[in-house]
Amino acid sequence: MEENVHPLEGFMSLTMENLKQMIEVDTAIGKPIDAPDGSLIIPLSKVKFGFASGGSEFLGKDQKSQDQNSDMIIPFGGGSGGGVSITPAAFLVANKSGVELITLNESTHVYEKMLEKGPQFIDQIMGMIKQDSDRNSDNEKDSDKGRSSR
Repeated sequence: MEENVHPLEGFMSLTMENLKQMIEVDTAIGKPIDAPDGSLIIPLSKVKFGFASGGSEFLGKDQKSQDQNSDMIIPFGGGSGGGVSITPAAFLVANKSGVELITLNESTHVYEKMLEKGPQFIDQIMGMIKQDSDRNSDNEKDSDKGRSSR
């Protein structure tokens, strides 16, 4: 490190260098895997990271009276830190039949199932509505027959 570099800068650059080594493109988008059936599987991950640093300089009683522009060394206290969270999210599968995204998140999986079953669900609802309207029309016919027979 250079002589004129503030200690806080040293903390920050060291932490950022280590985070940079931990997080690469291969972390979020994994290395492709060749399956025996000829499929290509690419793992996808959700990557989150955070970084914080801080510090303070302390002047003693005898140092306050000295000139602030002098090259004296002021006691420094500080720290920095970072954290990384890597969560598998999905697999991208490419094979002869096409490309498919297989998600690992359960809530996403439910939504995908709902979208897949959507047309079938709508058909069932329409069938129930038709049955209900048929029953209502049959009941109306029966009530009309009862009135006319009196």
